[in-house]
Amino acid sequence: MAVTLLGNGPEMHDRLAGVAGSFAKAAAQLAKADEVYISLRRANAFHLAAIVQFACAARGRDDEFEAFDPHPATTLAQRFGDHLIHLRNVARACHVRIDVDDKMLLPLFAHIAERATVENEPDLLRLLGVLCDTALVGPRWFVFEVINRCNARCRYCNIHAPSRRPGADFLDRQLDFALFAPTVDALARLGAEGVTILANGEPTLHPDFARMIRYARARGLRVNFFTNGLCLDEDVARVIVETGAEEMFCTISAASAETYAALHADVTLDDWDRVLNNLRRLFALRRDARTGRPTSWMVNVICRANAAELLEMAELAGALGFNGLRPQLLRVDEHNRDLALGTDDVARLRETLPRLQQRCAELGLQLWDGFAFQLAHAGERPDEWSGDTFVERGCFIGWALGLAKANGDLSFCCTVKPVANLADGPFAELWAGGLYQRARLAAKDLRRAGDLRLRDGSPLYTDYCRHCDNHDVNRRMHDLMDQYDLWRFLG
Repeated sequence: MAVTLLGNGPEMHDRLAGVAGSFAKAAAQLAKADEVYISLRRANAFHLAAIVQFACAARGRDDEFEAFDPHPATTLAQRFGDHLIHLRNVARACHVRIDVDDKMLLPLFAHIAERATVENEPDLLRLLGVLCDTALVGPRWFVFEVINRCNARCRYCNIHAPSRRPGADFLDRQLDFALFAPTVDALARLGAEGVTILANGEPTLHPDFARMIRYARARGLRVNFFTNGLCLDEDVARVIVETGAEEMFCTISAASAETYAALHADVTLDDWDRVLNNLRRLFALRRDARTGRPTSWMVNVICRANAAELLEMAELAGALGFNGLRPQLLRVDEHNRDLALGTDDVARLRETLPRLQQRCAELGLQLWDGFAFQLAHAGERPDEWSGDTFVERGCFIGWALGLAKANGDLSFCCTVKPVANLADGPFAELWAGGLYQRARLAAKDLRRAGDLRLRDGSPLYTDYCRHCDNHDVNRRMHDLMDQYDLWRFLG
């Protein structure tokens, strides 16, 4: 009697076997089987040591085998070959045989090793994780939504718009520093590049805003943050410059006081001057510090009320001292449908884009490339800017980005898709396994991802995926797959 193993537990084995319950049957036969075969594939290669350990333990040999470390990627193929030889030798004594049943596995490792450098290793290992169904390193970037309160109530906001009435329990939530700090520690160990201090409102209202920036910077992570600029008084501005935050996104969504007041329920015409003066002071402090930090982006949610001011937004951004301009199309929900762009608005924006690109270049402003992507893909519904792009090629956000809500919930992406909570256990374990892992695997084939239910019972794939808030992150992963000629290894 022979038994074939594809994993060291039911989740991996049954998924690869395509038969629910097959692991339980195989496990029950391990001790008495004449021979045990481990079928080695891309999807279980980085779990090989654990599979061998499980098989040998069932057959009376209780040894521990060290998991394969993908670092450094430059020697990946050679070291995995040595790892495979070692495990084959120790497994043989238990009558366990390892068969490489995936013809693409070893060529993939060689392909990665040939292209790896110190600089591109994190990206390559995330891509290798996509191809091997394993989170080999942490996300490139992690977002913390630290507080739910706001002081602007933008009409286009899906949380604080005037027609929305979030309850006191929601508004009073803010991320505890005791959850933030160990998560940042784990992200640094896992090879993340940076973190974003964001909010379902205004992050500078969080009492530990500056402390969070300092803590993440001290762990070697890059830090950026979003703000509406209303709280950037001199004290806050000095803290921002002194902490070394590398990037700021300031959401203004207007080029005139009248449009600004029309789009923000809790502000006055005087607040327009307040925001502009706050920014001028911040940029002056940045100039005096001679660090160039934080680089700054003027963010504009483009809707029916401000679409005609697009070129003027660039002029304002240049005059104030911003480094970049980030116009982005409005995501339409029931509460902001009156601000929805029409197809004629999109047509005019497309006509304006070349002039906007030219003017930004003249002003020394970097124009966010996601805006051109949104305009190019906006169809009958202008806010469905990603359409089926990631259905057709796969959503890889589960390897590149993570997000924690103010209540500690881990969300699969920037919409509400809960897969765990930071309080559930060490972040490294939450990131690599459980529902988070099942979600990232399901998202590789979004056509079937609706079968997966998230922590709150909602499906992974919804209509929100057609206006993906993380399309720039996903597109970057796709572009890197092209750059390193990796699509042929997906499957």
